[in-house]
Amino acid sequence: MEPEPEGQDIAALLNEAEDIVNSAAPEIIAEVDGKKKSKKKRKRR
Repeated sequence: MEPEPEGQDIAALLNEAEDIVNSAAPEIIAEVDGKKKSKKKRKRR
């Protein structure tokens, strides 16, 4: 059985996960916004 992670290890892992999410968020938001705009354009036709 693996030992339980230490508090500092957990904090470091959460910080890394937050960095990944924060770096990906603008790209994801832009992609979603682009899909919303393309759906609006299709509805107008």
